[in-house]
Amino acid sequence: RRHTRYISVTGVQTCALPILPQYPEMEPDRVAAAHTQLAAANPIAYQKMRAHAERLTQPYGQKRFLQAGVIAAHLLQHPVEALHAHFASSATRVANFVTRLTGIPYSFTAHAKDIFHEEVKHSSLRSKIRDARFVVTVSQFNKSYLNELLGDAPGDVRHLYNGIDLSQFCPDTPVLSEVEVAVARQSNLILGVGRLVEKKGFDYLIEACAILAARDIDFQCEIVGKGDLKHSLRQLIKDRQAFPRCLRHQDHRQSHQYLRRRQVDCPGIDLGQTLRQLGHR
Repeated sequence: RRHTRYISVTGVQTCALPILPQYPEMEPDRVAAAHTQLAAANPIAYQKMRAHAERLTQPYGQKRFLQAGVIAAHLLQHPVEALHAHFASSATRVANFVTRLTGIPYSFTAHAKDIFHEEVKHSSLRSKIRDARFVVTVSQFNKSYLNELLGDAPGDVRHLYNGIDLSQFCPDTPVLSEVEVAVARQSNLILGVGRLVEKKGFDYLIEACAILAARDIDFQCEIVGKGDLKHSLRQLIKDRQAFPRCLRHQDHRQSHQYLRRRQVDCPGIDLGQTLRQLGHR
């Protein structure tokens, strides 16, 4: 599991790095060997980075340094031209430390919780953006937010939408496998797919379905997903008398067929981002 895997993507050779030690204290020999190798290879950069890590006051700062050392030592033997991390939290902090240890530039993708959560420190996020070769985020709104956060500080923030192969979700598509058949669109099907957690806002969808049911509108609504709110959402359906036309809990692996049948998509609602868009910061 710790071997480097090289993958060719659109003509660019990429690789998946070895798995980080989640708990460095449980792999002391591996971590110590990596840091000893780094200290010998570039003692000035290593001591500077170590001193920086020891001055950090935020939780897990030194843990990220230990993890970064494992990746940096690996890259001494398997050089790459750049690093890319997903999420602007711990993965990017590790990538930032690896850059300081090796000089290899890093970039990262920012998503949602990693930049909007109330526990995100703006000063830390700004420094990650400033030090990065570039930053990719998943929407124009996120890009504007990060640029606003940067202010006059330098930074290269770009937006790149999460892409999917739409042909896999169209009705009446060719057979996808030996066990699947072409699926026709169901005209009255409302579909919501996502984790059953508060920020997805499925309670609003159920409330809306209760209104449709009260107006005797012919519809079927199916929610596909798993999560901690499964039982409370079922209870809400019973309380609003939207059942049985409203909810079916299915595994995400079955969402393929549902997405090919739906007439209306109801994506999950990120309440924090919605409030920001409305100006309630």
